[in-house]
Amino acid sequence: MLQNRNAFCNCGSGLKIKNCCGSLKAKPPVPISNILPLKNSISHNNMLPFDNLVFRLLEKGNIPQAEKYLRILLAKEPNNSSALNFIGWISCALGLYEMAIIYFERARRSLAQWSLPVENIKIIKKHLEGSDLNENFIGPKNNIDKYILIRAWGCGFWSDVFHVIGCLLIAEISGRVPIVYWGENSLFTGNTDENAFSCYFEEFYNLGVDDIRCKNFSYYPPKWNADNLKSKELNLWHGPYSRVAGMYLLNRKENVVIGDFYVDVEDVIPWINPANHLFDLGKDEIYRYIIGKYLQPSATVKDRVDVFLNKNFDDRNFIAVHIRGSDKAVEVSNF
Repeated sequence: MLQNRNAFCNCGSGLKIKNCCGSLKAKPPVPISNILPLKNSISHNNMLPFDNLVFRLLEKGNIPQAEKYLRILLAKEPNNSSALNFIGWISCALGLYEMAIIYFERARRSLAQWSLPVENIKIIKKHLEGSDLNENFIGPKNNIDKYILIRAWGCGFWSDVFHVIGCLLIAEISGRVPIVYWGENSLFTGNTDENAFSCYFEEFYNLGVDDIRCKNFSYYPPKWNADNLKSKELNLWHGPYSRVAGMYLLNRKENVVIGDFYVDVEDVIPWINPANHLFDLGKDEIYRYIIGKYLQPSATVKDRVDVFLNKNFDDRNFIAVHIRGSDKAVEVSNF
């Protein structure tokens, strides 16, 4: 049921899961102590092996990896009360209290005699007394000063594009204006601060990284500021606020959130709230929507494609298959 941690990570880094996005040594930007004092799902004495694994991950603060395992379990057992209660915990860690209530309600319905989810809901509601619930639920915010800066992930082209798509989904469900910046850490730019993304795709809103380098803006993760947004790399793998997963960007109040570590669309989809227009769409439909709305090839790319097609294919029917020759041709011998 669990991921093979010796398999190559699907982010495209070329590293194994245990050394990449699934590293148990990653330093958490949100420690478990920040979660409200919710009730444990079960006691240590009668934990099942899976519950114990998740609980240890949460105690270490490795919330993204704990959530991955919980989502895998819920895909097979949608009414697993323990997993639902744990996801409620995680929702609270992210400040998504209304989302947490949804999961605790599901946990309560799946095991009617279990009182812990009910107690957790009471704790949350007491915490929220006098506050605006809408502030704690992911959704569009009508504030023009909310942006997401999507920096280059720094790996292969399509790995970087998929990272962009994951961050664009965060922009869609959190009401942020997306700005993509493929700077010096991109494999597809020179040793300048030129934005390589614009070589391949049209800009979204005629906005660039310089438009959000403002002394009055707040930034998350806090390793970033107005002066270093164009840095080649900053604590990507190690150090404070390294390996920040996409879930931590969902419900921030800062003006600018920065996505510099790989964000997978599949990891963001479960956090789409029921009021969002993307909620009922499947993964493929979400990909089509994001790509259709944002990823328009640049005029230069379109012209080069037209020249190539006219020269090599004319009006003939054809099928095009791209296989990455650097590694895929070696990994799969029968190509």
